[in-house]
Amino acid sequence: MDNDTARNIQPSSGASATRFTPFSSLPEPARSRRQKFFDRAQASLAEDFSGISAGGVLAEGLFPIIISGVSVEPIVDAANAFRTSLAREQWSDVTFDIDDRAWRSWHNMHTYLMRHGLLLDELGPAQRSAALRLIESSSSAAGYESARNVMKLNEHAGEITGRPEDYREWY
Repeated sequence: MDNDTARNIQPSSGASATRFTPFSSLPEPARSRRQKFFDRAQASLAEDFSGISAGGVLAEGLFPIIISGVSVEPIVDAANAFRTSLAREQWSDVTFDIDDRAWRSWHNMHTYLMRHGLLLDELGPAQRSAALRLIESSSSAAGYESARNVMKLNEHAGEITGRPEDYREWY
């Protein structure tokens, strides 16, 4: 990738993966796009929570509750290990009631817009390891591998763009 291409994928001045980016600091058309996204998200958050959907339409019976014979004990154990690795403030930053607007408004958009919780980068090695064990225990092998590969690609994006403040493995 040449320098001009790398420069074009960098966020605009003032944008960051770890701190809120005011819309006013963004050039057009990024400012308008972010405002439209934000307005649409706010309208959605004003509606009562009825479930998670794709495209706003709930599919009844998509994931029926059935006995699968697969134990959830490894997931519970991993969740408890992660919970006990965190300080009280950290735990309150990563847990939300099912109808809490905070988790419904979280977004992984590169520029910090509606993020809540903790970055893996903010965790110590043991805490990060516990978080990864939770992801691994609650994902398929392919899903976990994909998640880790995306994290590693994010680190590579930081190397390519020269912007480690925006792209890191644990962001």
